[in-house]
Amino acid sequence: MDGHDALLQAAWRNGYWVRDMAQQCYTGVHLRLYVPIGIASVIVLCLGPPLASFLILWHHRAALGSKNVRQRYSFLYARYKPRFFWWESVLMLEELVLVAVEVFGRGLKSVTHQILVMLAAFIVISAINITCRPNRLRVITMLEFMSMTILSLTVSLSLFFVVDQGLSAADEVGGTIS
Repeated sequence: MDGHDALLQAAWRNGYWVRDMAQQCYTGVHLRLYVPIGIASVIVLCLGPPLASFLILWHHRAALGSKNVRQRYSFLYARYKPRFFWWESVLMLEELVLVAVEVFGRGLKSVTHQILVMLAAFIVISAINITCRPNRLRVITMLEFMSMTILSLTVSLSLFFVVDQGLSAADEVGGTIS
């Protein structure tokens, strides 16, 4: 293989498998074996805990006040209003969404787009949490909202450092108008 072919191969749009840099992603053994293993792992390890938490609490929903259930599972529901006993599962899914945005956002061409998708996720999560207000204590709801506000502000302000084009001379403060 000459140098030109090596450059073409190294620039393949789907990349190469880290464990075997000669293996193109989504072809051959990677597609037949490792992609299905990855999909199954994501389902079991990422979606399994929120689903298990929800199913356990749903199964015991009538006895959440009993001593036995409180001793075993109150860490999952005690901080929430009774009608939101399952909310911990929602929080797990919200964190999973943020991880997915971060991981899959890397595939976007522009850092600006990555930031905007993360910002949109923060806004949607904030809207859900502030609308439902599942926490027993109002101060916890406000602290969670303020935390998400600070994250959103930080991500928004990072746009100043990644925007592709700066302000034109006419847009700058104190710029001359022609």
